Amino acid sequence: MEQERLQLNIDDDLLQRNINAYLTKQYDSQITRVEADAKSVTIQGNYFGKGKAMLCEIAPWENLTLIKKFNFGEKVTQRSFSIKIDRYVYRDGFFYDRSLSKWVLVRPGNKKDKIISHARYVDYIQPKQAMSAPVLVSRKGLSYVNANKYVPDFDDLQLGVCSVNLPLTEFVCLDPLPNTIPHAYGGKTYYMSKKAVDFYDRTIMAATQRNMIVAALVLVLPSSNTASKWADPKAGSLLLNKNCTYSAIQAMPNMTSAEAVNCYAAGMDFLASRYCRSDNAYGRVHHWVIHNEVDAGTLWTNMGKDRPMSVYMDTYYKSLRLCYQIAREYDAYSEVLASFTHSWTAAVNDYPTLDMIKELQSYAIEGDFHWGLAYHPYPEDLTEPKTCNDVYPTFNMNTPRITFKNLEVLDAWIKKPENKYMGTQKRTLWLAENGTNSKTYEGQDLQEQAAGLAYAWEKFKVLDGIDAFLYHAWIDNRCEFGLRIGLRRFDNDETDPGGRKPIWFVYQAAGTDQEDAVFDPYKSIIGISDWAEIMQEVEDK
Repeated sequence: MEQERLQLNIDDDLLQRNINAYLTKQYDSQITRVEADAKSVTIQGNYFGKGKAMLCEIAPWENLTLIKKFNFGEKVTQRSFSIKIDRYVYRDGFFYDRSLSKWVLVRPGNKKDKIISHARYVDYIQPKQAMSAPVLVSRKGLSYVNANKYVPDFDDLQLGVCSVNLPLTEFVCLDPLPNTIPHAYGGKTYYMSKKAVDFYDRTIMAATQRNMIVAALVLVLPSSNTASKWADPKAGSLLLNKNCTYSAIQAMPNMTSAEAVNCYAAGMDFLASRYCRSDNAYGRVHHWVIHNEVDAGTLWTNMGKDRPMSVYMDTYYKSLRLCYQIAREYDAYSEVLASFTHSWTAAVNDYPTLDMIKELQSYAIEGDFHWGLAYHPYPEDLTEPKTCNDVYPTFNMNTPRITFKNLEVLDAWIKKPENKYMGTQKRTLWLAENGTNSKTYEGQDLQEQAAGLAYAWEKFKVLDGIDAFLYHAWIDNRCEFGLRIGLRRFDNDETDPGGRKPIWFVYQAAGTDQEDAVFDPYKSIIGISDWAEIMQEVEDK
């Protein structure tokens, strides 16, 4: 075990140095555009150099910077080239979909080929159908909803957005187990747990019927997670990152083999084909949150302990790309959202969020794509609802953290041209999981929880760079680290099971003509006389 750990450290160090060199290197030759239709992939580019050049393919399970001799190459015979190849090929036992690959120019060598361009993923994939553009009817939402007895809250709270958890390990099976739905992908038939899928259908349809924008969290859960119920141990073991540690709550998917990637892609293809349909037969998912709080990866998207950030981000980037490519074929409006805690320039757990975002931005050399942010600006102390007293947040771009107190920073950051898609289009930004805690169910604690939400909403509502506010949690959960962060009490509370807390009524009023009347009493708890007092200017430095 110790020898394996030492070898992993050596391998990580090499890969980290290679990635950093690749991302900062300048090349004369370039691949300028990659497009895919139902049958083919077309790669365009410019070759500036002497001697023979090859256009080579890199699959998701391969590490570009570690390859010495490239396979699957096409000769480049012109300075400006356009090469059309079959989209599907039989490889490693599967009919592999090459729209998931990226392409690079190399100069062949005797023992080692030389990379002479940055690689590029598919820029555009021809959609299977015409989907309608999402229309946001309200910026107010809930995170991690499910089809329970409180679904009428969707109407009573006038929600316009929500998120749902879709753990691949909960429904993907390799064998035709009882009560499963077959799904053909990559020349193989996979099987999806009908029990799990029926539950997803009910949840997503409840939101779709109310014209809500839905984001699905694509998750992989270790078997050590007590809430995890693997549909098939064989599929679960294949999907789970091989370096995941036992203590993790959630994990990075396994991106290291053709078999694992095909299984992951099959699960994603099933979800996209079911929840991105023009008839909304099972409900519609609009966006895909890829895993959870990756800056706290050891706990929430684990691929081992103390992995270098560049190595971790390399795998996460591959996962984002895979989900994006598959979703965009079914829905040209689909986006993927990267999930982060309230860290910014200083790590709260493993990595600083801003460093990870900058690393993701650096991959634009391989072609930009529609990724956005699912940010979680909880108070710096999740147990303390008086977020106005947070110490770490500041009102400049170098703030260590972003919480409700300094949402202005996040709003200003997302609007900067250098942070936009292709430099022109603002990226989607959701406050995808955030809430305030009631330490007990006593009156003062409940009032402080409600005041914390009123404070956060008053900030959020005037920041037009932020697209949605998803409150967490809907209902208090006894497994959530001792928090009482819900709009409702514990479902098995002895006094008032599932009862609506004062914060529920604050959230109901938010964004309505009742907002001022309901919010006004909470000013005194915060210590202000006017909500304008809480807003601050951001120093752009």
